[in-house]
Formats: sequence, C-alpha cells, structure tokens
Amino acid sequence: QTQALLVLALDATQPDRVRDYAFDRIADSRDRSVLPQLWPIATQASASSANAWRARWRVGTLLLSLGGADVVAEWLSRLPRGTGEQYAREELHGYAERLAQVRPAPTDVMRARLASTVWFEQALAIYYFERVGTEADLAALSPLTTSTVATAGPHWNEHGTIGAIATTAIAAIRERVSAPTPAGGAPAAPTPAATP
Repeated sequence: QTQALLVLALDATQPDRVRDYAFDRIADSRDRSVLPQLWPIATQASASSANAWRARWRVGTLLLSLGGADVVAEWLSRLPRGTGEQYAREELHGYAERLAQVRPAPTDVMRARLASTVWFEQALAIYYFERVGTEADLAALSPLTTSTVATAGPHWNEHGTIGAIATTAIAAIRERVSAPTPAGGAPAAPTPAATP
C-alpha cells in the first residue's frame, strides 16, 4: 500500500492534487520503510528539472515527518548548497513548519544555523524561531536584521535579504508572545505556512 502510494506521489505526470493526496496518506501511515527512497529527491538540486524545488519541498517535509529528530541534522547537511542553488520561500517556510512539530525539538540544531554562512540555512533557522521562539531568542535574531545577504529563488518579493526575514520574524515573535492566552491555557498558535 505505502509503496504504491509512493510511486503515485513521485510520478511527475500526475496532477499536483493527486500527488499531494498520496504524500499525505504516506505521512499518515508513519511507515519509515520508505525513507531510503526519499533521500535522493529530498536532497536534489533545484536545477535538475523545472519543478524540482517543489518535489524536493514535498518529499523533504515527508522525510521530516517520518524520520523526526533522528534525521534533522543529516537532512540539513545534505541539502544542496552549490553555486546558484535556489530555494523558494514556500519551501523554507514548509520545512520550518514541519521542524517546529518535531519532537524532541531540534532547537539547538536550528540555533546553530543562525550563525551559518549559507543563506538558506539562516533563513530556515529564522523561520523556525518565528514559530517556536520566545523573548529569550530575540537577542540571537536581532543582529541578523541588518544582514544584506540576498535570498535566491522564487517568490521572495519583499523578503529579498536575510535582514528582511529576521525583521519580520522578530515582529511575529513579539506579537505571538504578547497575545492573550486562549481559554484552556495553550499559547496562541503561530500562523501556518502554505501547504506544499
């Protein structure tokens, strides 16, 4: 069943809605046996095909869902970082949303990426803390607001630099931590990212 779903999910001739349905069903299955087949696609270069970044995004989020904390560090180290490599804004948002759900939380791993010299690692770490960060994390994020390091890929628009991403994230954290606690005692949930 899971293998049949994986074949469908990876079939580039299928409509996106069909592939997305298959990916969701695999995630629901929690079947880790497919992990070896996910790695090559989750770490492919964006230039390998016209929509390679979207496939990498969908497979990467599935890999994080199934592999959890055990795969985070390896996945980060294997993401393509060659000259000219691009990441769409939605892609990094989607990864950050999934990382924020991983338990145990990969906070130390992501905090180290705030000091990375690779732009997409910094952006991914900022997006992660935008979702889970507290007032205590603002000191680490604040120096990044002056960064002029450029993003590279589709749909960045007003977030064309690391500094712009960090500025938005800090504002979001401050708004979230100052929001009234809903009935039941749970903190307000961060705004979800777009679904891949």
